Order: sequence, then structure tokens, then C-alpha cells
Amino acid sequence: MGEWSTIAIAFAGVDHNEMAQGKYSFLTLKLLQQLISSIVGTDTNISVDLPNVPGPAAGVSLTKSEQRKLGNLVSRAKEKVADVIRSRGGSGANVREAGQWAEKSLAETAQAATRGDATAVKAIKIAKGAGRLGQKY
Repeated sequence: MGEWSTIAIAFAGVDHNEMAQGKYSFLTLKLLQQLISSIVGTDTNISVDLPNVPGPAAGVSLTKSEQRKLGNLVSRAKEKVADVIRSRGGSGANVREAGQWAEKSLAETAQAATRGDATAVKAIKIAKGAGRLGQKY
């Protein structure tokens, strides 16, 4: 059962006058507990010694030249080019224009671009200018 349907069921049979007085049925409270547990989870193992978590592009090692190619998109290196284009306001035409690189990560695209692949360079330019280019079509 989805979260929204759980909320609807939980509050469908609630007498709102009783709810205003703080009186809830057992079923309503049980459904809310299940909903919160499904969202938050019941096993939260927190350690006092928290690990040193690297930045958003963890797991992707980029050379300086690859980082320069990506510019302000370096933190999104793990994401697919198509997802970056769309999230920055680009259109489907922009995604298609990125060609084969649309389904590859920005990191892979930057690696190819530094090796001289002109289509990879173009895909990165499209991703960087997606908001501006999205208005063009």
C-alpha cells in the first residue's frame, strides 16, 4: 500500500471533532505508525563516530582536465548526462542532441572529451547550457 493511500485510509474514518480533542482511534494510530516506519525505517543504527563522508561525486575520480571540462557540474559527475540536462531545464531535443552520451555519466563523458571526442565535448556544453538551450526549442 502506498503512503498516500495509507494516509487517506487513516484519516477517512476519523471524526474530526474527536481529532481536535486529541482522541484518535487505534487503527488510525497503527496506520500512521506503519506509514512513518516505512518512510523513516525502524532500524536506525547511528554511530557516535561518524565517518568522514566525501563530497557528492564520491567514488568518481576525475583528473584536473576532466574537472575543468565539467566546470560547475563536477559535483554531479556520477549522474547521467540526460538527467543533468533535464534537471537544468533542458528539453527532450537537447537530450537527443547529446546523442550517445545522454545515457552515460558526466564523468565518462568528461573522460572522452579530454581524449578529444568532439561529440562528448558537445554533450557537456549542452548539459552546461541546458536552461538557456531549453528555451530555444
